Amino acid sequence: MDVKKKPHLRNGAGKAYLHELDEWLERKVCAFNKGDKRAYHPEYMKRYNRYKDARCRSRDLKASGQLEQAKKLEPKIRHLKEEYLKCPPSVTHDPNFRRMRFVRYADDFVIAIIGAKADAQQTLVELTAFMTQTLKVELAADKTGIVHGSEGTRFLGYDIKIVTDPKRVVRTLGGSRRSMMSGSATLEWPMERALKFAWERGYIDTIQNCRTRPRSILLNLTEEEIIRRYIQELRGVSNYYSRAKNWRHVGNRLHWLCKDSLVKTLASKNRARRTRTYARLKMGASIGIRFGDKTVQLLSTTAWKRYKAEDPDRKPRGCIPDLHG
Repeated sequence: MDVKKKPHLRNGAGKAYLHELDEWLERKVCAFNKGDKRAYHPEYMKRYNRYKDARCRSRDLKASGQLEQAKKLEPKIRHLKEEYLKCPPSVTHDPNFRRMRFVRYADDFVIAIIGAKADAQQTLVELTAFMTQTLKVELAADKTGIVHGSEGTRFLGYDIKIVTDPKRVVRTLGGSRRSMMSGSATLEWPMERALKFAWERGYIDTIQNCRTRPRSILLNLTEEEIIRRYIQELRGVSNYYSRAKNWRHVGNRLHWLCKDSLVKTLASKNRARRTRTYARLKMGASIGIRFGDKTVQLLSTTAWKRYKAEDPDRKPRGCIPDLHG
């Protein structure tokens, strides 16, 4: 699969240009798409049928009371399962199946193509001609190109990648099982984006060292105002990236930098040791401060756990809940 990297419009195209671009891309999608689904891989079907026959044989033996013979088949069944899971279930480059999708936000857009590299190259040529000749605008050469899906591209701060995990068995909405996570698109939160966020807010001295530091610009605020500032910043960026596959991993890292910077800031404000300040503010898995009957608390580590979608009383999956004092 080839993914077209997001191009930018140098001349700042207006709404009319973008509307015409959307219409042109929609026509391209309708003309490009072909077939209902990929053809099954012959080797995959051969291995899967062997595995299926062995399971049926084991089930028949158990039904007839031949438990010993059925038990002897278990190692063979496990081996056959490992063999068919190693093989892709469908033909990667099926000439009878093609797909094109696009998404645009303002003047940034990305086009995803399931097909040959030549299809992506031809689409790029036609897109360039349409933009320059019809819309009279230029694509940014440094931000326009073709990349493989496994390499991915960055769009609106997310890394879009195509992943294949031969060991993962997923269940579809209809209840059926697929033996392979083949060609699935994922969103990832780049670690460098999280570190850059921490550096821009003053949590760390440099992106390379990641050494936390106090924020002297906040020392004139009250302790409650300082903690609320950190809460707002951390919750805002974490909720934006809540759909990322690695949301918990990157979020936990950013959360630690935020917490350590907060403790250093409050310690500097009160001219106290960091260890004593942390002990004073510690509230279970988080830190915070109480003002009478009101509590202002930074996010705890448990806030980074995924919420179950089937629980209607919880926030949407991957969303840090609002914190009220």
